[in-house]
Amino acid sequence: MTDSARSSRRPGRPRSLAPLDMRILHVLQVQGRLSNEELSPLVHASASACSRHRRQLEESGFIKGYVAIVDQEMVGLPEDVFVTIGLSDQRPEHQRAFEAAVVEVEEVMACYGTMGTSDYLLRIVARNSLDYERVRARLTSLPHVEHLHSDSVFRQVLRRTELPIRPVD
Repeated sequence: MTDSARSSRRPGRPRSLAPLDMRILHVLQVQGRLSNEELSPLVHASASACSRHRRQLEESGFIKGYVAIVDQEMVGLPEDVFVTIGLSDQRPEHQRAFEAAVVEVEEVMACYGTMGTSDYLLRIVARNSLDYERVRARLTSLPHVEHLHSDSVFRQVLRRTELPIRPVD
């Protein structure tokens, strides 16, 4: 994508992708370790076309990276806790201070700014309830935190890593 095309894109508006790009994204979300030779028959393109399109998808930011999905129970972090946090006020400098501090808490797996009754929604992992209490104490000490509410997960019903991209044929 050219710099002028990139700058003219509005945030939140997806760039239209070629059907091959959509097929590549669809397959790589599930099988990210495929070589271009292995990807080729799955997306109906040559290995060189797959290589070129994959590189363009990476460079343009559609593909942000490749990761292994680790079983959190097997590594001793079986507890998921969702936390809502309300700040003392909505001043941008207070939001920036909180956001800069929360990224330093390694047990925070995701943090979303929200609109509604709270300002942030966090997903926390912990070894057990005592471990979560330690994390909770740290969260309450972050800048401008006025209130915190926790909901512990007792059963995971669904957890997807694949976005609902519909490949075009």
